[in-house]
Amino acid sequence: MADLKRDGLIYSVDVPALPNVGDLKSQELCVHFWGGESKIAVDIAGGKVNFMVPQDEEASIHLVYVDDGGNKSEGPVFTFKAIDTINTFVPPGFGEVTLVEEVFEAYDTIQGVTENGEVTDVDISDDGVSDAPISEDTEEEDDGIEPEVDSPQGPTI
Repeated sequence: MADLKRDGLIYSVDVPALPNVGDLKSQELCVHFWGGESKIAVDIAGGKVNFMVPQDEEASIHLVYVDDGGNKSEGPVFTFKAIDTINTFVPPGFGEVTLVEEVFEAYDTIQGVTENGEVTDVDISDDGVSDAPISEDTEEEDDGIEPEVDSPQGPTI
């Protein structure tokens, strides 16, 4: 798998308490980006939950409610672009969402939950090419080995 390096944004969302409706037993915060899904268990009393998404990417969040039979129902989906210039917003069905921190992480999987409820890693690497930044360290150790330089390819003028 590729070691993708991306700027990530950590948000804190204020999740409401589990609605006192029917036989609901638990709730999960679902975070979607890059075609993957990560589910985070949320206390039935609600509260603040942190999640991370890649900067400058489309992401969405929604709640899933689970009843005592394991049946799931989804709340409204809120889609946003994760940018570091917006620090607070309030999507429908949630309390305040606040930008907590910008981080530089290396990741190529997110944790997801299968249909059977098993936790698994979801591969989110797209092309196997690392987009890690070039090191700003300009001092290089001289190991005495000359680097190989390939001849230019193609027509010459």
